Amino acid sequence: MAGAEINAVERILGETAVNIAAAYGRYEAMSELCEAGCDVNIADKHGVAPLYKLLSTAGNGEQVKSSQVKSMLLTDAGSSEPLCPCR
Repeated sequence: MAGAEINAVERILGETAVNIAAAYGRYEAMSELCEAGCDVNIADKHGVAPLYKLLSTAGNGEQVKSSQVKSMLLTDAGSSEPLCPCR
């Protein structure tokens, strides 16, 4: 990840790397991104935050990892609440 902008936003859907990793339930990628200091509260252009995307992937057979990532996202969010997907 050297030299990469950790919170870079892609142009079409306005997603960051952590948004995309959450949408696909990629625990390892999310873990590395959080350890590198990504902002877990950056929502995409529709206002959907990574935590909501991860919750939307429930039932994909990765419940144990998903619960670990949910905990990680909430912890990394600090004292602020994760963004609500329904504004």
